[in-house]
Amino acid sequence: MLRTNTAEDSTLVLLKNLIIFSIIALLLSSCEKKVQIPTNKIEQKDSTTAEMAKLNRLLMEVEEREIKEYIENSPLHFKQSELGFWYAVEKQGTGQQIASGDKVRVEYEIRTIAGDLCYSFMGQNGKTFIVGKDSHHRGFHEALTLFHSGEAATVIVPSNLACGAMGDTKKIPPRAVLVYRVFSITTAIKN
Repeated sequence: MLRTNTAEDSTLVLLKNLIIFSIIALLLSSCEKKVQIPTNKIEQKDSTTAEMAKLNRLLMEVEEREIKEYIENSPLHFKQSELGFWYAVEKQGTGQQIASGDKVRVEYEIRTIAGDLCYSFMGQNGKTFIVGKDSHHRGFHEALTLFHSGEAATVIVPSNLACGAMGDTKKIPPRAVLVYRVFSITTAIKN
């Protein structure tokens, strides 16, 4: 038996098409990118960055005062390097000048600027290393390149050229200005 289209069938087809159209329109509208309105979060980030920069400047000023006071109370005659550390040669060496990449043996102590002993590498515990290969003690490694084999010296290194904001997580505290007392430098192998 054949069925003829009735008003009821037309309404169902129309309703079905309307539902399909609505679903497609809904899907398409949900894929549309929404414009985000800027908030003040950028200003907060800029404010935080500015505050951190201000805090860092203040901490650097404190370190500079500590170094200046140390130098004023020391009998040694310190010179400031272009990099920002201070050094004083206590005993002139007669050997070759140390260069980055040289293998050296150094007897030295590391103290905080307040005088607290962090490490001692003396006598048999002297340390052998390649100059310029340690990022934590960059200032010290740079200072070594100013010296000759056989010299003794004192080097004052600000925290940003020593172990930085974290220290070494063992004996060197965070943001510590370090004083390296070098008792002996020997060039082991010239590279």
